[in-house]
Amino acid sequence: MTTFEQHIMKYTRDGFPTKAFGNDILILAFAIISLLTGCSRTDAPDPLDKSQWAGSQSCQTCHELQYSSYMKTGMGKSWMHYDPAEMAKILPKPVTVYHEPSDYFYEASLRNGKVVMREYRKERNNITHELEFTAAYQVGSGNNTISFIMDHNGYLFEMPLTWYTRKRIWDMSPGYLENNRRFFRPINETCMNCHNAISPVTPQTENHFKEVELGIACETCHGAGKQHVEVATNDKDNKEEIRSTIINSMHWDRELQMDLCQRCHLEGLTVWNDKQTADRVDYRKPLTAHKAVFVSNISDESTTEFSIASQADRLRKSECFKQSGTMTCTTCHDPHRTSTAMSAQEFNSTCQSCHKDAEKHTLCSFSETNNNCISCHMKVGGTSDIPHVLFTDHYIRRTIDDPPESAHTPPEAAPTLIPMLWSEKYPEQQLQKGLAYFQYFQTEYNAPEYVDSVIAFITSAARQGTQRSDGEDGYALSVAYLLKADFSNAAAAAERATARNANHARAWYILAEANTALGRTAAAINAYNKGIQAQPLLLENSLGLMRSHLAEKRYPEAIALGESILQKDSLTYPNAHFQLGEAYQLSGRLEPARSAYKRAISLDPDYIDARMGLGTAYLRDKQWARGLQEFDRILTSLPEYIPALMSKTIALANSGRRAEALSVVQKILQIDPNNENAKAMVRELFGGRN
Repeated sequence: MTTFEQHIMKYTRDGFPTKAFGNDILILAFAIISLLTGCSRTDAPDPLDKSQWAGSQSCQTCHELQYSSYMKTGMGKSWMHYDPAEMAKILPKPVTVYHEPSDYFYEASLRNGKVVMREYRKERNNITHELEFTAAYQVGSGNNTISFIMDHNGYLFEMPLTWYTRKRIWDMSPGYLENNRRFFRPINETCMNCHNAISPVTPQTENHFKEVELGIACETCHGAGKQHVEVATNDKDNKEEIRSTIINSMHWDRELQMDLCQRCHLEGLTVWNDKQTADRVDYRKPLTAHKAVFVSNISDESTTEFSIASQADRLRKSECFKQSGTMTCTTCHDPHRTSTAMSAQEFNSTCQSCHKDAEKHTLCSFSETNNNCISCHMKVGGTSDIPHVLFTDHYIRRTIDDPPESAHTPPEAAPTLIPMLWSEKYPEQQLQKGLAYFQYFQTEYNAPEYVDSVIAFITSAARQGTQRSDGEDGYALSVAYLLKADFSNAAAAAERATARNANHARAWYILAEANTALGRTAAAINAYNKGIQAQPLLLENSLGLMRSHLAEKRYPEAIALGESILQKDSLTYPNAHFQLGEAYQLSGRLEPARSAYKRAISLDPDYIDARMGLGTAYLRDKQWARGLQEFDRILTSLPEYIPALMSKTIALANSGRRAEALSVVQKILQIDPNNENAKAMVRELFGGRN
């Protein structure tokens, strides 16, 4: 199963007093920022036109204070090439973490200035599996965590170990304790474009990037700055033109200001609108013009748990936000300045700017020793999605009860999805909800009823005349039907998707798979080829075509295609190595077959078919002992796996160990008394004894 089938203010200038940092100073600070960064006009340059970007360093000349301060924030250090000297401080010697559920050990070490992570397994102190890769990037500023990204020919993957700053420990990366994705968790476009400046994903791939930025840039929020820099440099006195060529959200209405932050600080499952992608969010428009966001009913109803990027949603729950009419994220936060550098009194001043009239507000009576509004009214604690961190819940409340011991419990039933942000049109809502359940089934919760929800919601939207021109709804519908083994409807839905978008490589793949199941070999091959033409870097179509070559006994074509696949991506698909091994073996080339099987096993030591293939290749070469070793490894975890037992019988019999072979074949007949192959083996090898 492929990855995509399986279905993330106040600004104090130097010298400003902090003890009396009240509302007047706040207004002054904002005025200074407005003067420096210009105003917002819809006729400003297209903020998404990367050819018109000037780069963050070009801002430094005029905005030194903001630049130097911002570069110390979590956003400014969100994605970078790691510094070996800094890595030496947190990784002075190798560290090892054991993930018991998957039985993998992970070791992180610093070698020649490179962060290297090694995965291995042990049996009786002997290493039975080993795999290691080098990190290309760090993601995370180090304020809370530092995780690592590997780059394989432009395909980006998260690595399994993360540094947790508060506890100063290495542990499994967020989400890995429950679902260890090892070295193969893809960095998708939503992940990339919240943790980084605009970095477009290669169309119709999940995690291939032709260019990767380094950190959330000034222009990520202020828009393309090339024209602004040119005017400021060459026509310094033209203040109006300087201001009009850059975006400053401080002049926007409240909801649009919130949307700017909610691009990344509204935690949930994102459904991008028709023809929209994460790198094409024009923040001059409402966020609903670009995407919908859903959360499960469990997290939405929780008053005790919060995720690390849920600030916008949690703030909206607060009476402060509801009653004020003007409160936004920047009421308390300056995006150019890290919150850890701000004193409690600065935050208190913001609270007191509203809570100062006893007739209108209930005032706190905190003592001089506990002069901290946050300590009583905003929960500080661990988050539901990231271990080992402390974070501030932005749900402001009069009183906060400590969570019960069992606050985080598995749901008794499949969660339902609640929209946090979506279209105002009902048919479009139906479509967005169908796509949300499709994603949720793939990535979070594998409940069969979600497949029915995908079909029901997307079909309902289509009946009301709402479909996507990019074919994404047809693709999701085709996958849902394929999962229900309704191959005719799967093919029909995929055909409709490709009719609307001939470049939808994933829909071509589903069309090919459905046609294969229906016995339409020629139609399947045609669909695979159309998918390859649409996007050769989406390798599922090439893998499918390779399977067709194998089925048709076109081994040279299968070998050539398999080698081509692995030149592009030799990590993501252990099955590509396995299929290449099959092609080599069936064409009589046993040595390269064994090498291909071994590579598949090195990527996935639990890959039973690859281990069976390797054992069989040894038997064909009369290397009985080596074949027996592979079958015994399978039987250690699957003692009643009949194909391995049958092959073990052959290896034992040909090694002269006939009594042991008879014992194994008798075990097969105990498991399956009607196994005709086992009965025949008894007759042929042991003279009819059973």
